[in-house]
Amino acid sequence: MPVCVYEGCVSGSRIRTKDPCVLFHRFPKDPEMREKWARQIRRGSNVPNINFETGVVCALHFAPYSAAEKSYAKNKHGLEYHDIPYTEKLHTEELMPLTNYSPTTVKTSSGIVKITETKREIPVRTKLFGDLCDELEAYNLVENDTLDTNVISVEETNQKYLFHKCMQFCAIFVIPSVPFGFCVNMLRTYVINLFSFLMQETIEKYKQENEKLKNEQIKFKKIIISIQQSQKQNLQDCLNKIDSTFNSRIHTIFSKLFTPTRIDAILNNNKRIYKWTPEDISSAISLRSVSPKAYSYLRETKKFPLPGLSTLRTWAKITSVISQLSQEF
Repeated sequence: MPVCVYEGCVSGSRIRTKDPCVLFHRFPKDPEMREKWARQIRRGSNVPNINFETGVVCALHFAPYSAAEKSYAKNKHGLEYHDIPYTEKLHTEELMPLTNYSPTTVKTSSGIVKITETKREIPVRTKLFGDLCDELEAYNLVENDTLDTNVISVEETNQKYLFHKCMQFCAIFVIPSVPFGFCVNMLRTYVINLFSFLMQETIEKYKQENEKLKNEQIKFKKIIISIQQSQKQNLQDCLNKIDSTFNSRIHTIFSKLFTPTRIDAILNNNKRIYKWTPEDISSAISLRSVSPKAYSYLRETKKFPLPGLSTLRTWAKITSVISQLSQEF
């Protein structure tokens, strides 16, 4: 059976009867924590070199409740990472000192007053706990009065919540029956829970702000699209106005030289003319009758807007028929 490495400790030895309530803890695997354990064990003693692989320390050298239960079925216990042994054995009564109120005198303005001795032993930590309970009761009365106003901000609620928790942990630290190690574990658990609570509150706050920013972004996008559409429409109106003004001026300038159909053909080179006016056809017939080469040169080479031969022939047939009919009648 392993023996505790502390000097003078008989836990696990043959001298002492085996006690199932005494637990043994192996040295941690972390080198830094091993050195901390070794310094605590060697302090004020003549302990030789310690074998970290086989050596053990009994639970009497640790604070009560420092051993966390790992397996209830197998009755296995372990230590927290930060727990280290003390220089001497710890006993439960050492953690709960009692103070006797001895007879004494108090000097006041009226004279010296003698305080009688009380026969009942009052733990100092219990008295502090009673004072804290009075504080909590007074705070609860104030809090209940403020809850009736229905106007409580989120920050004020959080402050009250934190104040409650701080008072509760202060009360836990002064309860005589609760060891220090247990209080530290509870405080650590509370800090983790509080951190997660505050983080969740912050996440919800940023989610709401993100939704607001998304809505603002969608709103600004719609405004930008409407502005772009209005600008595009205004630009198109300006271009149409410029085109109409330019076409009207060209028609005015070249009206003495070309017919309106020819002016439109010059302005719109790719536009096909489906209907020629009698004036255009008659001038083209006159030009071709005078010089067929001039007509062909202007139409084919210079791309001058002139009616084609088929149009001229069709028009000539219609004109001859009309002239014959006019002669007969």
